[in-house]
Amino acid sequence: MASELAAQGLLEIVEFDEQGEQIFASLISGPAAETLDDGEAATLAIGVMLGQTVVIDERKALRIASERFATMQVIATADIICSDRVVADLGIPQVGDLIFNGLTGARMSVPERHHGWIADILGPRILECRSLPAALRHAAQLSKIAE
Repeated sequence: MASELAAQGLLEIVEFDEQGEQIFASLISGPAAETLDDGEAATLAIGVMLGQTVVIDERKALRIASERFATMQVIATADIICSDRVVADLGIPQVGDLIFNGLTGARMSVPERHHGWIADILGPRILECRSLPAALRHAAQLSKIAE
């Protein structure tokens, strides 16, 4: 799959340089509270190495990135899905389905800055999205009752 995407120019396979290897090793070794899975560690190491924006959803990885790599831009999957371009290209109903599937199937994390918009686009389906904060789901339930 990756080789097909690379052949289409949709994916670039990048190898670590020495700096990337050191960053990666430092992110996977040590106390559990300060280490990451290979995927998040590789993403951050490549981002630092290339000076590029990275997409990370996992909360611990976001915390570690902000502590260790404060100047690197880190965005969430929700930032992409909620972008004007994606909404314009796909339309609100399909974006709503993407968000719902990400929340229920992959337990996608959504930054607080998107909570209001997400609640509006999901409507009553928000009650099924256990990866969203309970307070957000509860507020949506109260507004549904008030209608």
